[in-house]
Amino acid sequence: MDHNPLSKYYRQPALYLKLPSEGKFWPAGSIEIPPNGEIPVLPMSGKDDIAMRNADGLMNGATTVSVIQSCCPCIKDAWQTPSIDLDAILIAIRIASYGNSMDFDTKCVNCKEDMTYSADLSAILGEINAPDFSKGKDVNGLIVSFKPNSYLAFNATNQEKYIQQRTVRMLQDSNLSESDKIEKIKQAVFEITERTVERVASFIEHIITPDGVKVEDENFIKDFVMNADQATYNLLRDTIFEYNKDYSIKPMNIKCSACGHEDIRQFQFEPASFFG
Repeated sequence: MDHNPLSKYYRQPALYLKLPSEGKFWPAGSIEIPPNGEIPVLPMSGKDDIAMRNADGLMNGATTVSVIQSCCPCIKDAWQTPSIDLDAILIAIRIASYGNSMDFDTKCVNCKEDMTYSADLSAILGEINAPDFSKGKDVNGLIVSFKPNSYLAFNATNQEKYIQQRTVRMLQDSNLSESDKIEKIKQAVFEITERTVERVASFIEHIITPDGVKVEDENFIKDFVMNADQATYNLLRDTIFEYNKDYSIKPMNIKCSACGHEDIRQFQFEPASFFG
């Protein structure tokens, strides 16, 4: 193919991002980390912008994966993105595409006036840190080592939970007999619970038993979590919660321009509104 004279006008990197994970927890072949440890981030293309407005693609995760790979060419398989890197990558793409500032509409809890506050995305990005997964947790004599979840596992779990929750709502409004409703709702709730437990298992990298046996098989770990007593399960769940809290975006201080009331708000986003 002849050289396109317009190629020098293609998108160029707008910033370079050092991933919180530093490239750890990415399966082989899913990412190429440059020698300086920073991946280039391009602004979204017109095609990406249109895709981000596709509700179905956003719901099943395909659009998010497509846009990440389009804007971060070093990432070859965005489904494998560790959870500790996902927010940083999306914020970097937002900065590259629309600039450093992002406005949010809210309501003052004191005077009830509508207000808009502006978030400094670079500052938020700079505060995202990866937890230390190097040390195992003693769980009743078992040494459990944790890892971040992948976007693929996270998205699949959320998809299944959403479907089951929607099923419960539909059943409540259906014309089935009360006994059939109760039975089907029980089944749906059971499946939601199972997905929740499976997600806990997906955060475990391996378990070392008191006699030194290292268990890495995902099915064995899943069976263990499914059959653990409540105290053990709660300890695993709470440990994962603490890891997630370590890399979650910190709350923001905001001040109402009308009455001067100061408040703390959790910075939250999801792709549809973050890029829309």
